[in-house]
Amino acid sequence: MNSTNKRNLFQRTAIASAFLVIGATAQAANVTYSNIADANGVPALFDPATTAPDISNVNKLVLGLDNFTVSAANGAFNQVSDTLSFKVTAPSGFKITKLTYTEGGTGVSTGAFAGSSATVSLIANGKPASPGFAGFLNLSGSWGPVTKVYDFTGAGGESIVDFSVVNTLGAFAFTGSTASITKTSASITAEIAAVPLPPAAWMLGSALVGLVTVGRRKLRV
Repeated sequence: MNSTNKRNLFQRTAIASAFLVIGATAQAANVTYSNIADANGVPALFDPATTAPDISNVNKLVLGLDNFTVSAANGAFNQVSDTLSFKVTAPSGFKITKLTYTEGGTGVSTGAFAGSSATVSLIANGKPASPGFAGFLNLSGSWGPVTKVYDFTGAGGESIVDFSVVNTLGAFAFTGSTASITKTSASITAEIAAVPLPPAAWMLGSALVGLVTVGRRKLRV
């Protein structure tokens, strides 16, 4: 290989390296959901076996549900509760900035006075968020979406989040009335942001571009 070809090879390599250094965080990236577990140990209410990322948006985890419902009649108050936990891991070069929980469902009531409720609490890395609550009186039809957001932007984002969703449904009915409430959908959606490149990376990229420029000038001489 003659000297001109060697210089050309060096220039192409330097250009490619500069783009890799400076543009690394421009690539599309997705979080990873792992260690999915149900607190009650059986596939009822929350179901870990059918909990999986959404096909159209892998940053969204669709929570599996198995007969997540409760009913009451004639002066009774009943509730069901379950906890689903999992780990969210950001891709290299990114931080998790928000996790948004969303749920919805249906309800049926009869009689003069009956009610139902949905409560959700989120726990991230051992720190609980204020609970979200939705109450319904004489509900007949769909309810939701109930949404709760856990925001990590104030801490600069997180690389890994150990996350738990604690969810409770309740139903009460006065004498002569009935009520039931069912959760039909639940999901967690992660938002991520690229971590800014450190000054050293920008300096390296600039240096590589500078070497290419000097090499080209020498070729013209």
